[in-house]
Amino acid sequence: MKNLHPVQFLVNEAWILFELSDVRDRVHTFALMDAASCILLTPPMAPLKAVELSQSDVEQLFLRGQRLERGMPNTLVVQADIPLTHIAEEARRQGIAVVQASKDELSPFISTLGPWLQFKEVVGPLPVQ
Repeated sequence: MKNLHPVQFLVNEAWILFELSDVRDRVHTFALMDAASCILLTPPMAPLKAVELSQSDVEQLFLRGQRLERGMPNTLVVQADIPLTHIAEEARRQGIAVVQASKDELSPFISTLGPWLQFKEVVGPLPVQ
């Protein structure tokens, strides 16, 4: 996908799943956003130790988004470096098309969250505890 921008979408037409970090707290997590409104549909998840979202994590993200939007999107845009295994399975069950986009392509959406939220490369990985 190239040249993505919120004006290309209708509310609840597409959701974006991305990884974010809070530079102040050094927290890395995942969030779900409506592509048109750039409103977070889910609060950022608790930090995860696993590289990939579990089936339960994905189900919870979809359920929270569905409750807020009162429906499911036609398309889920996923940050390209997030593994799709459980995400694709759940999307297929829900009848949602999945496409991937690079961090650069998602920046018009993520930048609306403010300067304190950035992609994980800004602060590096969390120390393993």
